[in-house]
Amino acid sequence: MPLIETDSATRAFIDPVIEAVVVMFDRMFESGVRQTAISSTQSDCLFETTSIVGLAGDYSGSFCISAPNETLFAIVKRALDLERTEVDRLCRDSLNELANVIAGYAKDRLIEDDIKLGLPTAVQGRGVAINYPQTVEPVRIDFESDMGRLMVVFGLVRRTKGDSQ
Repeated sequence: MPLIETDSATRAFIDPVIEAVVVMFDRMFESGVRQTAISSTQSDCLFETTSIVGLAGDYSGSFCISAPNETLFAIVKRALDLERTEVDRLCRDSLNELANVIAGYAKDRLIEDDIKLGLPTAVQGRGVAINYPQTVEPVRIDFESDMGRLMVVFGLVRRTKGDSQ
Protein backbone atom coordinates (compact mmCIF):
# COMPACT_ATOMS: atom_id res chain seq x y z
CA MET A 1 0.00 0.00 0.00
CA PRO A 2 1.23 3.55 -0.69
CA LEU A 3 2.50 5.78 2.08
CA ILE A 4 -0.36 7.92 3.34
CA GLU A 5 0.24 11.67 3.52
CA THR A 6 -1.09 12.52 6.97
CA ASP A 7 0.02 13.50 10.47
CA SER A 8 2.71 11.22 11.94
CA ALA A 9 0.52 10.31 14.94
CA THR A 10 -2.24 9.12 12.62
CA ARG A 11 0.27 7.30 10.41
CA ALA A 12 1.75 5.52 13.47
CA PHE A 13 -1.73 4.15 14.28
CA ILE A 14 -2.27 2.56 10.83
CA ASP A 15 -0.42 -0.75 11.30
CA PRO A 16 -1.80 -1.37 14.83
CA VAL A 17 -5.35 -0.77 13.55
CA ILE A 18 -4.93 -3.17 10.62
CA GLU A 19 -3.45 -5.80 12.95
CA ALA A 20 -6.30 -5.27 15.43
CA VAL A 21 -9.01 -5.77 12.80
CA VAL A 22 -7.36 -8.94 11.45
CA VAL A 23 -6.78 -10.44 14.90
CA MET A 24 -10.23 -9.55 16.24
CA PHE A 25 -12.08 -10.94 13.21
CA ASP A 26 -10.06 -14.13 13.49
CA ARG A 27 -10.57 -14.52 17.26
CA MET A 28 -14.07 -13.15 17.75
CA PHE A 29 -15.74 -14.34 14.57
CA GLU A 30 -13.45 -17.02 13.14
CA SER A 31 -13.62 -14.96 9.97
CA GLY A 32 -10.84 -14.03 7.63
CA VAL A 33 -10.68 -10.35 6.78
CA ARG A 34 -8.53 -8.52 4.30
CA GLN A 35 -7.68 -4.88 3.84
CA THR A 36 -8.96 -3.70 0.45
CA ALA A 37 -8.01 -0.01 0.44
CA ILE A 38 -6.31 2.70 2.45
CA SER A 39 -6.47 6.42 1.81
CA SER A 40 -6.44 9.85 3.34
CA THR A 41 -9.93 11.27 3.49
CA GLN A 42 -11.70 14.52 4.25
CA SER A 43 -15.13 13.16 3.38
CA ASP A 44 -17.64 11.61 5.73
CA CYS A 45 -18.25 8.67 3.37
CA LEU A 46 -19.44 6.23 5.98
CA PHE A 47 -21.86 3.29 5.91
CA GLU A 48 -25.32 3.23 7.53
CA THR A 49 -24.13 2.67 11.12
CA THR A 50 -20.97 4.07 12.67
CA SER A 51 -19.41 3.72 16.10
CA ILE A 52 -17.30 6.69 17.23
CA VAL A 53 -14.66 6.50 19.97
CA GLY A 54 -13.01 9.67 21.25
CA LEU A 55 -9.28 9.54 21.98
CA ALA A 56 -7.60 11.53 24.78
CA GLY A 57 -4.43 11.43 26.88
CA ASP A 58 -1.18 11.85 24.95
CA TYR A 59 -3.32 12.07 21.80
CA SER A 60 -6.49 13.84 20.75
CA GLY A 61 -8.75 12.54 18.00
CA SER A 62 -11.49 10.21 16.88
CA PHE A 63 -11.64 6.55 15.90
CA CYS A 64 -14.63 5.23 13.94
CA ILE A 65 -15.84 1.90 12.64
CA SER A 66 -18.62 1.91 10.10
CA ALA A 67 -20.51 -0.99 8.56
CA PRO A 68 -23.43 -1.59 6.20
CA ASN A 69 -26.54 -3.08 7.79
CA GLU A 70 -25.91 -6.51 6.25
CA THR A 71 -22.47 -6.66 7.90
CA LEU A 72 -23.98 -5.71 11.27
CA PHE A 73 -26.57 -8.47 10.95
CA ALA A 74 -23.81 -10.98 10.13
CA ILE A 75 -21.72 -9.83 13.12
CA VAL A 76 -24.69 -10.28 15.50
CA LYS A 77 -25.46 -13.69 13.98
CA ARG A 78 -21.85 -14.88 14.26
CA ALA A 79 -21.21 -13.48 17.74
CA LEU A 80 -24.56 -14.13 19.41
CA ASP A 81 -26.37 -16.55 17.08
CA LEU A 82 -29.29 -14.11 16.77
CA GLU A 83 -31.01 -13.12 13.53
CA ARG A 84 -31.56 -9.44 12.80
CA THR A 85 -33.29 -7.76 9.86
CA GLU A 86 -33.36 -4.21 11.23
CA VAL A 87 -30.69 -2.23 13.05
CA ASP A 88 -31.64 -2.19 16.71
CA ARG A 89 -29.92 -1.54 20.03
CA LEU A 90 -28.20 -4.96 19.93
CA CYS A 91 -26.70 -4.19 16.50
CA ARG A 92 -25.48 -0.76 17.65
CA ASP A 93 -24.10 -2.20 20.90
CA SER A 94 -22.29 -4.95 18.95
CA LEU A 95 -20.64 -2.37 16.69
CA ASN A 96 -19.72 -0.27 19.75
CA GLU A 97 -18.11 -3.31 21.37
CA LEU A 98 -16.17 -4.10 18.20
CA ALA A 99 -14.97 -0.48 17.98
CA ASN A 100 -13.90 -0.53 21.61
CA VAL A 101 -12.01 -3.82 21.27
CA ILE A 102 -10.24 -2.82 18.04
CA ALA A 103 -9.33 0.68 19.29
CA GLY A 104 -8.11 -0.80 22.60
CA TYR A 105 -6.03 -3.46 20.88
CA ALA A 106 -4.47 -0.87 18.57
CA LYS A 107 -3.70 1.59 21.38
CA ASP A 108 -2.00 -1.15 23.39
CA ARG A 109 0.46 -1.55 20.50
CA LEU A 110 1.64 2.03 21.17
CA ILE A 111 2.97 1.02 24.58
CA GLU A 112 5.01 4.12 25.36
CA ASP A 113 2.00 6.38 24.89
CA ASP A 114 -0.95 7.09 27.17
CA ILE A 115 -4.12 6.91 25.07
CA LYS A 116 -7.47 7.00 26.81
CA LEU A 117 -10.56 5.74 24.99
CA GLY A 118 -13.93 7.39 25.43
CA LEU A 119 -17.15 5.39 25.48
CA PRO A 120 -18.16 4.33 21.97
CA THR A 121 -21.28 5.97 20.56
CA ALA A 122 -23.19 4.47 17.64
CA VAL A 123 -24.90 6.77 15.17
CA GLN A 124 -27.04 5.89 12.19
CA GLY A 125 -27.14 7.55 8.79
CA ARG A 126 -24.75 8.11 5.93
CA GLY A 127 -22.60 11.20 5.79
CA VAL A 128 -22.40 11.65 9.54
CA ALA A 129 -19.95 14.47 10.32
CA ILE A 130 -17.09 13.26 12.51
CA ASN A 131 -14.89 15.80 14.29
CA TYR A 132 -11.15 15.31 13.98
CA PRO A 133 -8.41 17.67 15.15
CA GLN A 134 -8.17 20.60 12.70
CA THR A 135 -4.62 19.85 11.61
CA VAL A 136 -5.26 16.18 10.80
CA GLU A 137 -6.23 14.48 7.58
CA PRO A 138 -8.01 11.29 8.70
CA VAL A 139 -7.10 7.87 7.31
CA ARG A 140 -9.72 5.50 5.94
CA ILE A 141 -9.03 1.75 5.80
CA ASP A 142 -11.53 -0.51 4.03
CA PHE A 143 -11.86 -4.21 4.85
CA GLU A 144 -13.75 -7.15 3.36
CA SER A 145 -14.67 -10.37 5.17
CA ASP A 146 -17.06 -13.26 4.66
CA MET A 147 -19.48 -11.24 6.84
CA GLY A 148 -19.30 -8.17 4.61
CA ARG A 149 -17.57 -4.83 4.32
CA LEU A 150 -16.23 -2.66 7.12
CA MET A 151 -14.54 0.73 7.21
CA VAL A 152 -12.25 2.17 9.87
CA VAL A 153 -11.59 5.93 9.85
CA PHE A 154 -9.39 7.73 12.36
CA GLY A 155 -7.37 10.86 12.87
CA LEU A 156 -5.30 11.87 15.86
CA VAL A 157 -2.59 14.28 16.92
CA ARG A 158 -0.05 14.04 19.68
CA ARG A 159 -0.67 16.59 22.38
CA THR A 160 2.07 18.97 23.41
CA LYS A 161 2.86 19.65 27.06
CA GLY A 162 0.70 22.82 27.23
CA ASP A 163 -2.45 21.34 25.66
CA SER A 164 -5.51 21.04 27.88
CA GLN A 165 -7.34 17.74 28.11
